Amino acid sequence: DIHIQPAGYTLRVRSRCSADMSSSSDASVSLAPSGRMAGFENSGISLLERREVENYLIKRKDRPLIIEKFKDRKTKGTGPLLKKEVEEDRILVISKRGWIPIFQGGTGRLMTEAHIIELTNTETMNPNEIVLKFRAGSVTVGSCSKVNEIVAAIKKTFIFNLPGSPDTRDFEIKTEQIGPCYGFSRTYRCISHYMGVPVRDDICYLVDNIYATNGIKELNFSDWLEPPTAPQAKAMIDALKYNQWFESLVISGEGASKVGNDAIMMVANALQNNKTISKIVLERVGAREAWVFGDTWQGLALNNYLTIINLANNQIEDRGATSLSNEYLANICHPLQALNISNCGITRTGLGTFFKMIKENKWVGKNIKFLAVSGNRLEDGADDLVQFVFAAPSLRQLEVSNANITWGKLRPEMNMKIKESSLTRLDLSGNKLSQGEHLTALAAFLADCCPGLTDLDMADTTFPATPFTLSTVFQSASFLTKLSLAENELDEEGILSLVDVLAPAGGATPSALPNLRYIDLSYNLPHNPNPLLVKKTSNAPSVKALSHLLSPEAHKLCPIESFKFQGGSKGRLKGEILPLVQSLKRNSSLTELDIRGHRAGDELAASLGQLISVNSTLRVISWDENYTTLVGLENFAMGLRRNHTLERMPMPVLDIADYLRLPENSQGMQLLKERLKVTMLTATGIGSASGAERVATIQERTTELIAEFQIILIQNTLQTFKESLKKAAGLKRRNEYPSSSSSSSTSTANSISTSTSSLGPPSDHMMSLSPPAMASPQPVRDTPASPEPQPQPQQEEELPPPEHVDEGGDEDLDEFQ
Repeated sequence: DIHIQPAGYTLRVRSRCSADMSSSSDASVSLAPSGRMAGFENSGISLLERREVENYLIKRKDRPLIIEKFKDRKTKGTGPLLKKEVEEDRILVISKRGWIPIFQGGTGRLMTEAHIIELTNTETMNPNEIVLKFRAGSVTVGSCSKVNEIVAAIKKTFIFNLPGSPDTRDFEIKTEQIGPCYGFSRTYRCISHYMGVPVRDDICYLVDNIYATNGIKELNFSDWLEPPTAPQAKAMIDALKYNQWFESLVISGEGASKVGNDAIMMVANALQNNKTISKIVLERVGAREAWVFGDTWQGLALNNYLTIINLANNQIEDRGATSLSNEYLANICHPLQALNISNCGITRTGLGTFFKMIKENKWVGKNIKFLAVSGNRLEDGADDLVQFVFAAPSLRQLEVSNANITWGKLRPEMNMKIKESSLTRLDLSGNKLSQGEHLTALAAFLADCCPGLTDLDMADTTFPATPFTLSTVFQSASFLTKLSLAENELDEEGILSLVDVLAPAGGATPSALPNLRYIDLSYNLPHNPNPLLVKKTSNAPSVKALSHLLSPEAHKLCPIESFKFQGGSKGRLKGEILPLVQSLKRNSSLTELDIRGHRAGDELAASLGQLISVNSTLRVISWDENYTTLVGLENFAMGLRRNHTLERMPMPVLDIADYLRLPENSQGMQLLKERLKVTMLTATGIGSASGAERVATIQERTTELIAEFQIILIQNTLQTFKESLKKAAGLKRRNEYPSSSSSSSTSTANSISTSTSSLGPPSDHMMSLSPPAMASPQPVRDTPASPEPQPQPQQEEELPPPEHVDEGGDEDLDEFQ
């Protein structure tokens, strides 16, 4: 756009992705009526000098805020008789983008240049002299008549390029001058120009519009389809030094986001000045030497606001772990809540120093709530781990999976007894154990170090599921509510022993885990390799035992609400799982069921359809990788239309992809059409000239069913939400007006149902499996007509117990986990 102004003509190039006029106007170039760049009026420089300055600014795509000639005093000559002071003409330029070049008077040759980022201080010696101090030196601007104008130009440049910096607090900046997200985009542009890195407009657009509008305060490099390259990441990281908006930084080195050693040093340098970031995630960042340098950890130690650190999947190794312990953990003076150094190649030596420093620094040992050292070689350093647990009263979650633990070292000493423990979750998966000393040490550790444990992960540990071992371990962790025994090669005897311990037949003996709510038994039972040897390889006794575990009778002993029983290469039940699904028709407590990977075919889909048509407690079902075809989806849909409680169900996309991958005229597709036994006719075909009816393809019918599934799940979720609002409104009214009728308390919830009772056809963003754009039919819900609500007499409802509110600020910790 060309705008005619009194001072001349302005050619303004505006970025399409910029949401801020000020951030787009920094790319403009102003021209005077003579064709020269504006801003040189009353500068007192010659045409030659002006040409050199203009060429410099045009190359930088910048414009001047002030141009001033000054005298530079220098001492020339050597010896007392030859020394003399001379004054040379210099030209000082301060540009809008923060460049401060100095040119030689007369010739206009560029002598030196600096940037506003390098400016550390300014001193006014007298009304005609000012000293600009930079990191690399200082410049004295003498015999100058515009000292106040130079100070004002520096202030204006600082406000425009670094509006969110803490150094601008004394400038009395207005809110509209700062810009979205405390001016992060402007700062990013400024630093990119300083580093010589091309500016990405999509980064500025996402920050100025999406982040600012939704109040997002986590700078996550994975939010862009094209992750920032290493130079672009450095500019973004350095911009955080001058920003007060973001509270967390997430860099996960997928693809181009492996920022390298220099970027890690820049993160440490930026956090020295940043006072808002409390969480950093640096995974797979492609750095190695940076973890050894003491400057990296010393920079992090100077930040008193950092409480959550995730450094997983980096090559920290023993040298980096020693530097982390001696330079960071030994020096921080603020509470550290979470630390993750999983899969960092650290051995027993590095972990020993690590646990020692955590225990010695009370700021860490007394306050840490989450620690993960999985994937490192702990080995016989488990005794250091035990001592750390005894010295960490606030620790809630500990992950030591795949650490090659020497189980004998895990046994606490006889005189050690923990005084206070908050440990509720323990992950020991992947550490192989056997009977005897290993199990005794494990039981002693559970009893002495974590008596209040509620979540235990023992997957892939070759856990020997015998009645004795189960009783020994469970007796030491009787408060468990969540247990994982996946991938432990449990055979029929192991499953029977486990069920007998959890839910003894007859109910005469109490359960070993009376509070268990979640259990994971995936990848345990072997599938039948030879159907002719059913009697020798049948899993029917195990399936029967699991059916008993989920029966209403066993619920009184072991109230399981979430059951995970996936199949895989190590164990698939195929059709043998059907009795387990059919037995759940009597279950009224299970809310989550995961039976993926058993390859049970369409019969399983039909059984699930029958189950959800009569079950009113299931909220989540996962059943992909079961060789389900369109026939199974049709059978499942008949049951889903009668269900009003299922809220979440991952679509069986792997099974759908398998049968949709078949060619239309292949034998497999023809067999599928024959099994379907119905011809699906659609309404008038789109694009058909004659308007004749046509047969829907397998792809089109699959798309219609998936859209129908999504609509039903959304309706069930809204219905659950509406009922919650209705109950809350009733409780509130009874508290405010105890004598009023309870029927009037439901008016608010009934009014909500008017706007949420019906949904239109699926929108464009819903999942589509075929190119043709067809209107999906509305699901036919078998819902009886509800009568008019009648006033009911007031009934006292028991209020639910208040939830425990932790004042320790665990919201970030839950998100971190």
